[in-house]
Amino acid sequence: MRGLLSPAGRELVDALGAKIDREFRGTDAERDELKLHGVRKLAEKEAREGPVDPAYVRRQTAAWELQAQEKARAAEQVREVARAPAPLLPAWRDPTGQGRDSLGRGTSPEELARVASEAPAAVREVEAQKDYLRGTYRDPDQAADALDKLIERSGRDLRVAARTLREDGPEVLGTLRGREGWLAGRVAQDDRARARSAAAAIGGSLDREATARDAAVRHHTGEVKQQRARDTVEVPGLSPAALDTLKAVRMAGVTAEIPRDGERYDARQRRREELVSAAWREGRANPRVANELDGFMAAVSQRLGEEGMRNASRAAGSGRSMTVPGVGREHQAGLDELARSFVQGRDGMALSAAWDQRVEREAKEAERQRARAEERERRGLPPEPEQNRERQREGRGLGR
Repeated sequence: MRGLLSPAGRELVDALGAKIDREFRGTDAERDELKLHGVRKLAEKEAREGPVDPAYVRRQTAAWELQAQEKARAAEQVREVARAPAPLLPAWRDPTGQGRDSLGRGTSPEELARVASEAPAAVREVEAQKDYLRGTYRDPDQAADALDKLIERSGRDLRVAARTLREDGPEVLGTLRGREGWLAGRVAQDDRARARSAAAAIGGSLDREATARDAAVRHHTGEVKQQRARDTVEVPGLSPAALDTLKAVRMAGVTAEIPRDGERYDARQRRREELVSAAWREGRANPRVANELDGFMAAVSQRLGEEGMRNASRAAGSGRSMTVPGVGREHQAGLDELARSFVQGRDGMALSAAWDQRVEREAKEAERQRARAEERERRGLPPEPEQNRERQREGRGLGR
């Protein structure tokens, strides 16, 4: 029956057979029957309508091939997900469900009240108020009780209490020290003057305490919110290809540190930048590896913050184990790999950028030297001694 088809029809049948071979999951007999059915239908169509258009065959074949490529990519993505390494640092969630961060801090009304009360500036103002009360009232303990009741009546708003105290006068809290009037002695009048001066400071102290408490609550709330956001970030594990890139970066750095006879420090640093940059760029030539490393470095930065990244660097440099609040010992191996990989990735990024800057500086210096040489030649002067050019390069940090 195939011999009854036109050349374009046979081409279409071949493309259909290849599509069936790729996608059909039945038995061989069922596959052959399906192909035969396609040949039969196409032969009937050509018998009725004439040979199929070759342009249509090309379009249909290209469409099937495109579908096959898309399915292959989708299958590869599924396989990559299945092969994805376990995260080095999983996201943290409060097991109690109380909305606390990984450091154990929350923002409940009770906790915010405690934070406000423990603020150092607020504590200093509370102690200052005790001194003012002792300097103002004959019975400072009674006055302290009266002040507490005034604050309660003000809805625990210290600023409202301070305003009430200024409007009603300090006498609302108790009897002031000393006396006033023409019958009062000099000492008693002086005591009263000092008492009123101390009383005037109580309202200001209440205002400052309120400001300190508000600032402490804002600072605490902001830090908890920031830590909660960090806790949601998962630091992914790295594929073998990405780990090979970081290993190559580390080995390049080690190789560059091997001293050479007569080699200056700046020359060794140049060689280190060049070798590490080459290893970093070679590994990142694979777009998937580049995206993976970029995602890893970004996740580490978001999860750990500045202080956490410094801790990772110290741990990797000293060989000690890295610790992260809220992360158990079962993740220690992942944390240690995170610290090592982060330091290697940081070195790759930093030294690659340094190499780019050095190449740019050296290119500019070469252009300056060329321009100087052309100017000297134009003036009929001899070439500049190599020793002078070397000193100029060293002065610009370009020595080799």
